[in-house]
Amino acid sequence: MVKKLLKMNEKTYRQKVSAGKIEPEETVTKIVGVVKQFEKTARGLLATIFGLKRITWCEPTHGSSVGGPDMWLWRGVEWGYLPCELKRCERVVERKGEGKFIYVSVEPSQVNWHVNQKQCGATTIFLVMISEGTNAKNSQWAICLGEEVHNWRDGGMRAHKICFGSELCEALGVDGVVY
Repeated sequence: MVKKLLKMNEKTYRQKVSAGKIEPEETVTKIVGVVKQFEKTARGLLATIFGLKRITWCEPTHGSSVGGPDMWLWRGVEWGYLPCELKRCERVVERKGEGKFIYVSVEPSQVNWHVNQKQCGATTIFLVMISEGTNAKNSQWAICLGEEVHNWRDGGMRAHKICFGSELCEALGVDGVVY
């Protein structure tokens, strides 16, 4: 069911619910669709938001994966590094009383890595670009906890927070930006 919903736009979804062809399991309030931005755009925006000195990129080439995060974000001496998986948003679904859920594509090796880190007591996140906006400050991002990754296929990952680029430093506990 979820796979079919991922391929539908909002109008088609509402028409099928009205016609009784599918059950209204979820209230779709906003469908982003497949975002045309790639990680290269997101990387540029994050470098502007956090400053290059705070980011350690780990992905050897675009799209390659051994399960580890795309980047490590230095949040300062008190908090240390935060492992971040960088994703583009496929769509956002809001369920009444439950919050917003983010749909992304995740590799099995990434699921295993984030689950293993949670079992070790570590905090990991998925930093999901919803919109690149017109500049880094008004780009829109969802922060999903790595421990939610097991839900990515069966209903999306719950958005811990959705914010603009100008709010990301505060949301992730990053002190002053170092350029």
